[in-house]
Amino acid sequence: MSKKFLFAVFIFLIFGVSFSNAAEKKVIEGFDSPESIASDGKYVYVSNMGKELKATAKDGDGYVSRLSLAGEVLDKQFLPEKGMLNSPKGIAIVGHVLYVADVDHLIGFDLKTRQQVMDIDFSSEKTLFLNDVAVKDAHTLFVSATDLGKIFQVRLSPV
Repeated sequence: MSKKFLFAVFIFLIFGVSFSNAAEKKVIEGFDSPESIASDGKYVYVSNMGKELKATAKDGDGYVSRLSLAGEVLDKQFLPEKGMLNSPKGIAIVGHVLYVADVDHLIGFDLKTRQQVMDIDFSSEKTLFLNDVAVKDAHTLFVSATDLGKIFQVRLSPV
């Protein structure tokens, strides 16, 4: 055997084993149709569409959970008060506000006070499937409307 071949096998064994063991998974249970995840560096937030997977239903059973960075469920229903969210999907964080795409509304919650600080109604656009939220910068979000095949750009007001 050549030295190059033995060196290649040696490298493969070292790095191959390392790469194959680099990914690790942990299962975290106890959610109701979890859809999206965002982190502010202190906590992890999970949108839950509700007990029944009804993406466009305005049934008031959606909520957002809060986890530790280690993946421990700290608050199964961190946000909001019962009945305020229907089927939350995409979430994003800007500053101390968590923005939630919920059927036909984009709703903002202050993560410190847990109070609602914003609500933009998209029902005039005839959407029932606001889906994902992406942060452009500290003043701008993009929100997808899956059912319409559109992306909305939202300019945020200072909170």
